[in-house]
Amino acid sequence: EYNKWKKTPIPTTNSLSDWSFHFKNLPQDEGQPVVVNIDGKEAFKSKGEQDPVSTVILHSAGGSQSVKLQLQVPVMGVDQIWEFNSADGTNVKFELTDAGLAMKQQSKQF
Repeated sequence: EYNKWKKTPIPTTNSLSDWSFHFKNLPQDEGQPVVVNIDGKEAFKSKGEQDPVSTVILHSAGGSQSVKLQLQVPVMGVDQIWEFNSADGTNVKFELTDAGLAMKQQSKQF
């Protein structure tokens, strides 16, 4: 279905399965890479260097309304699994702040 004014496709519910995961300033160290697993599969692994990791992972859930993400940040002792539902937004950001690891989920792009 098309919008007659803009001639652009109107988003359908299938577009909700496209996820955007943002990671900002996550610490790593030699031999201690940041690892991200999505639905049980490795989606990202940093090089295990001294510079903080910032990256974006785009993921298609194949029509599924939820996705499980495991984030491993050994330097911080983080090894946790989150389950996200597309109804809460398909844009997720993890960021190291002065207060620690912050996570935000929203509909709008970051």
